[in-house]
Amino acid sequence: MAEFVRVVAGKGISIAAICGATLFLCRHGFLNHVKHTGDSLELFQNQQGYTGQDLYVPAQVVVDKGFITANETAAVEFAYHIFKTLKIDTDEEIEKWFDNFKNGAVRTL
Repeated sequence: MAEFVRVVAGKGISIAAICGATLFLCRHGFLNHVKHTGDSLELFQNQQGYTGQDLYVPAQVVVDKGFITANETAAVEFAYHIFKTLKIDTDEEIEKWFDNFKNGAVRTL
């Protein structure tokens, strides 16, 4: 699987990982050279060969150099950034989608 990710990333195709999938990227050295996030910096630091601690960002989602990483609580934000990267719709429609799923379809004043 790591070789597949290497090939895909080498072709300029975006890689998206959330929660435990970020740990996979960490274990295989993919996060040593891109800004990234995940469930915790400490979790990454416990992985052999991880040298990307200076690039770790404590955020819901980080997008850098074709990698989209997210922590376990960022499902909506993660999908939003994937949609933006893939340009699945207009920016306006993606923003509407995000607002609806982040803030709810029913709102009270």
